[in-house]
Amino acid sequence: MTDVIEIVCGIDSNYAPHLAVMLKSLAQYNQRHRFRIHVLHDSIPDELRQRVESCNKELEINWINAANHKVLAFEGFGHISRATYLRLMMIDVLDPAIKRVLYLDVDIVINGDILSLWTTSLGDKACAAVPDAWISAEKFAKKWNLPGQGRYFNAGVMLFDLDKLREKPYMEQAIKILAKPDNGCDWADQDALNVVFW
Repeated sequence: MTDVIEIVCGIDSNYAPHLAVMLKSLAQYNQRHRFRIHVLHDSIPDELRQRVESCNKELEINWINAANHKVLAFEGFGHISRATYLRLMMIDVLDPAIKRVLYLDVDIVINGDILSLWTTSLGDKACAAVPDAWISAEKFAKKWNLPGQGRYFNAGVMLFDLDKLREKPYMEQAIKILAKPDNGCDWADQDALNVVFW
């Protein structure tokens, strides 16, 4: 048994079924680990929360209502729900004693042990993520006038050092980018996070 693994997700009511499935897959393939799940949500009904919990009785789920947070002023578009922005507020609502979290989008299925991901060394970095195979880092850097060589990452699975996030205003900078009219973020907060962490 490892120490508790802190998981963060963000959902609205439409994504509650996805959350239930993702958590079930997490529990199924990680039975020797203890998890605490922090679900940032936009006032989803008690009934939906109870249904998610009934499917995942082995997990400790901490529901955090984020309905009044400023990130929910941003509009979703296309297939991107405004719930995507909830990850930007995690340091505002999580217990300061929590030092590391694994953020997971709820539209994924887990099919293996995540311990090696959870224990990945971040060195002096605030986060780790996987490069996105579909978006050109070179074109992204040119669009945003970013220096040097970087890699564009997918924000669906990210490991965060929360102390590092609290030291510098990374999330606030991402929010400021998104707040600009015609902000140019084709992939919503994923683009903003890539600019900030470049």
